[in-house]
Amino acid sequence: MIIIKSKKRIFDDISYESHNGYYYMYVKDDWRLIANSIKEVENKCNVIEYDDDCYLLTIKPVPFDLQRRDIKGEPMILADDNEWIIPTIADVRYKFTLKKQEGQFIQTMEVCDPLFDLLIDYADKIKKGIEYSDLIELIAKVLERNYYVNRNIVLALGIIDTYNIEKLIRTIYRHDEMSRLNETFFRAGDNEDATKSVCNGFHDSKNIKNDDDKNKGPDN
Repeated sequence: MIIIKSKKRIFDDISYESHNGYYYMYVKDDWRLIANSIKEVENKCNVIEYDDDCYLLTIKPVPFDLQRRDIKGEPMILADDNEWIIPTIADVRYKFTLKKQEGQFIQTMEVCDPLFDLLIDYADKIKKGIEYSDLIELIAKVLERNYYVNRNIVLALGIIDTYNIEKLIRTIYRHDEMSRLNETFFRAGDNEDATKSVCNGFHDSKNIKNDDDKNKGPDN
């Protein structure tokens, strides 16, 4: 069970109750099994502060407690020993269309998903080697597609560790499939700073564009 307690409604599309100036937001209402009111739950939960005036009220939290309605991705056991569904670059939305090239009409694809832009932008950064804090930022942004989380909630839940962070990045970028096309997708550097990831990335976004600037939210 997870309830998000905050002065602001950080997620507008989940259920909530308000008490004493706080919003208590929840995806599942299983808290009703242990308390008559949501305010009473605090006395029976672990309380984790993840930001100023923001708290997680938890009892044996599982990903399902924060799961959005429609999710896509690859299953992966994270540091909390629970299975999370990790969205990948293969799960972004494309549309098939036509373009005229040298007098011929040919089939092409256009990206209509802002997550694609984010992943391509971070692929460039990963290729150069970036700090783990930036990788965590990327992972949190990706997880927002499937779960009601942000960076601080992800950190408060303790689901990322030094063992799984590189595996997460490889899963997000579908490394196994990409590496069969290009063996240099990830290369370990010999002289990298120990505070940075040694992941190097490869992507080929030639002739692929995101033409849907209207869709800027994570659920579009």
